Amino acid sequence: MQQGECRESRCADISESWYVSDNYYVRNMGKTAKFSLVDMQRVLIVEDDPGMNDYIRDILAQKGFEVSSAFDGFAGMDAIRSSPPHVVILDIFMPEKDGLEMLVELRRFTKSLPVLVISGKQHLLSGCSMSLAKQLGATDVLSKPFTPKALIERVVALANHSDKRHRESPLPDPHWNPSGPN
Repeated sequence: MQQGECRESRCADISESWYVSDNYYVRNMGKTAKFSLVDMQRVLIVEDDPGMNDYIRDILAQKGFEVSSAFDGFAGMDAIRSSPPHVVILDIFMPEKDGLEMLVELRRFTKSLPVLVISGKQHLLSGCSMSLAKQLGATDVLSKPFTPKALIERVVALANHSDKRHRESPLPDPHWNPSGPN
């Protein structure tokens, strides 16, 4: 977001427009209010480990992101369809539908949604899987364990990337049949 750029979508409940005057404040008719550039940026975490899911959620929520969680690829795709996020954080190794399967399905419908793929180094195939994730369309990858700073830097960069692009419409309903009932 550029200095002086109006963010109408962040001002829906305010009658006047608010403008970014620097990285942390907005001004409206002489009034100044605390503002974070990540406010209203939705992040979806798709991670089967509840402890890691909570860890990521806590870090991002403290920085002002709106965070939601899913614990497998099926729930992740449903979450994207119902409320498209600005950024997806996607674990590779999960039960049911794993992260690579979800990434392939996601990329069939949208190439512009930023996806940060995460995976633990304890998995024997983690390095190969991270390379494969990049080939399949992951925007970025991050190995576990990671520091809060590394996570925030990556997610902020991806959110800014997402904010600059035109947002695509939500993914189609997987049960929708364009030719009607058979």
